Amino acid sequence: MTLIEAKYYNSVDSKTHLVQIHFDQDKLYILENEKTKSVSINHCKFETPIASNPMIVELPNNERLEVKNSTLLVEELKRIGHKKSFASYHIETNTKLFAVSVLVTISLLVVFIKFGIPKMSGTIAMHAPSSWTEKLDDHILSDLDKHVFSESKLSDETQNQIRHYFFKQSNTEANLLFRKGNQLKANAFALSNNTIVITDELVHSAKNLNHLLAIYLHEYGHLQQKYVLKTIVSSSSLALLSLMLVGDLPGLSESLANLNFVLLSRSYSRGYETSADDYSVNFLNALDKSTRCMSEALLVFKSVHKETSENNMIIEYLATHPNIDLRIAKIVKSYPLDKSCQVATLPMTEDSTSN
Repeated sequence: MTLIEAKYYNSVDSKTHLVQIHFDQDKLYILENEKTKSVSINHCKFETPIASNPMIVELPNNERLEVKNSTLLVEELKRIGHKKSFASYHIETNTKLFAVSVLVTISLLVVFIKFGIPKMSGTIAMHAPSSWTEKLDDHILSDLDKHVFSESKLSDETQNQIRHYFFKQSNTEANLLFRKGNQLKANAFALSNNTIVITDELVHSAKNLNHLLAIYLHEYGHLQQKYVLKTIVSSSSLALLSLMLVGDLPGLSESLANLNFVLLSRSYSRGYETSADDYSVNFLNALDKSTRCMSEALLVFKSVHKETSENNMIIEYLATHPNIDLRIAKIVKSYPLDKSCQVATLPMTEDSTSN
């Protein structure tokens, strides 16, 4: 009979009782002085200890044992054929097994982040109901109008002419909105539910409607492939995963709540941006328009933002996108003999009612 020393806490008093325990078939015996108490092992709950902490044995009636020599206790439980698995205990007490388990856990986590989250995000984005994405767009746009944008200074006539040109040329129809970009300057982006926003500054900088058309088709590519919604779902999933692993980090909850942060940072994968470029270029080619409209539009964008590179938001935007020169080179390489972009202009008028 193997006796194991333990601390016993009963339901009668708050004292710590030093006892000895031993096992016999399906019984746990507690020996204190000349008194013996037996408990069915099936009524005991053995908690796997963490590191060098004692093993806790929960007993009926809110009583418990603390066993410092957990190794001996586990051996005794095995000897009598107890079915509880102590795999985690053996892993934690075996340095090599612990190191391997950590590496396996990290590897599985990396695989889930790299492949699982994108796959899950794509499935959710493609099957998200339009009623949900409409509400999401309303929330994001309302927040941006409050904190970033101001009302467009372009006249209704100018806005409608641009819409008419885009929709007629491409045979597409998105909810095309115009806003004064302010700190965003010349910019365009897609929301999650068939909405594209173009800033006044981009309209004035591009001048050529076919440059704007190329940018519109790039953003339309984001809409068709649900890139924005995929990005929002991925970012939210990563935030929730971090929350589960390490708890609430400073600013994490706020970032999750303010989805416009995800949108403005434009932290799409570089693959998304390259794919949207391809979508625009292939669309232009199918319309028998020069693919140089896209490469020239990127040059306009680069020149505008080069002048405002001191703006932190612009630096972040450029950092999260593929290098513009590489994007232009890819387009030119794909269509080396393509003609220059045909100029299409319209008289820009400001809204006389705007201040």
